[in-house]
Amino acid sequence: MKICHVINSLGNGGAEKNLVRLSLYQSKNNIVTIISLKEKNFFKESLRKKNIKIITFDFSLNFKLFKNLIKFAKILKREKPDKIFSWMFHSSLLATVFALMFNITIFWCIRHGTFNIGKTKFFTLIIGKFLLPLISSVPKKIIYNSRFSKKYYEDLGYNKKKSLLIYNGFSKDFFKPNNILKNKFKKKYKIKKNQVIFGYVARFNPQKNHHFLFKNFYILKKSYQINFKIILVGGNIKNNKILNELIKKFDLKKHIVILSETNKINSIYPIFDINLMLSSYGESFPNTVAESMLCGVPNIASKVGDSSNIVNKSGYLFESNNNIKFRVCVNKSLDDLRNIYKWKLKKVNCRKFIIKNFDIKKMFIKYDKIKHL
Repeated sequence: MKICHVINSLGNGGAEKNLVRLSLYQSKNNIVTIISLKEKNFFKESLRKKNIKIITFDFSLNFKLFKNLIKFAKILKREKPDKIFSWMFHSSLLATVFALMFNITIFWCIRHGTFNIGKTKFFTLIIGKFLLPLISSVPKKIIYNSRFSKKYYEDLGYNKKKSLLIYNGFSKDFFKPNNILKNKFKKKYKIKKNQVIFGYVARFNPQKNHHFLFKNFYILKKSYQINFKIILVGGNIKNNKILNELIKKFDLKKHIVILSETNKINSIYPIFDINLMLSSYGESFPNTVAESMLCGVPNIASKVGDSSNIVNKSGYLFESNNNIKFRVCVNKSLDDLRNIYKWKLKKVNCRKFIIKNFDIKKMFIKYDKIKHL
């Protein structure tokens, strides 16, 4: 079978990671092509080694638009895919138009949480909230990766009869605890035995709430005298002037380690004592929560998207942007961490819960079933 995935870009995001994992699996028994509407390709080498064809564009609303539309049509005509999977709103709109034109079965993969007027990009808002509901009877199935998103988009008018819930899946062999890595890291960065390591894996973006993070740890440092390090990893983090100014403003330079964006994030999570997920909006299924839990790392997470469903009883949840409740979670986690038996049990339960509920094999089986529809 010929399968074509269409996505806005192949940057290092949650949707992109899941597309890559699915494509690598599908390529074992199918011919897989990925069309990226932007030239950014974080996963270029890992995909090409597996003989997955990658076609990139430079789509934008300028004089090149008409030329790119013709190019897109020619590619579909040449590749003749049996099925199209579209990821993100712009890709779904574009792919649906041409799927209708060439009579190709299309599946929408919805990975977004809520829209936020003033923060969500204008065209993303228009397409996702107003245009796609009008044509949501076209796709064979609309695949959601969280219960939250399924309800949210159905309420916006997306066709309920087309809905299908497939959670993101994760490999227990790829994400796992590693104390050797942790000890090496602590030695390299001279992290003391009594310092608690908080990790935050997120690109620098208003949605990810770095200001909230720094403000609250400034208060925790001053008022509660906690001894900590924060490891920051993600896109647009390294050598970011605005980020560095924030760190300086809240007097946290000695407490923060900034790491480069990496495709080996499985070697970063085991370093953390506690993982943070602080998004204020826009999340559907925050991968960082499940990935870190597989590595035996409890989470402090805001209640956005399906985070409550993922964290379950193995971590700490707070209402997004609630400063007081976040600090209560931090203090509660530190109290629990001091109880060696209780903390070890939490770490074990984190991993067990993700393996039981979000194993990557379950995700693959469900996608296998629908490609024959």
